[in-house]
Amino acid sequence: MSMITLEQANRIIAAIFARGRELACRPMSVIVVEPGAKVKAFQKEDDSAMMCALKSGRCSCST
Repeated sequence: MSMITLEQANRIIAAIFARGRELACRPMSVIVVEPGAKVKAFQKEDDSAMMCALKSGRCSCST
């Protein structure tokens, strides 16, 4: 599995935040990880209550 760049990780996070706004979701926290569960990037919206992790092209959400 290839590594992603920080720029790519930040674009993924921006896309997740944009989609969350489209769906009228509550503010979110998003973490993008590399193989081996190494954190590549993390961002948290103000008042976030949801964690969304992207790994291997899948997104899992919990409250």
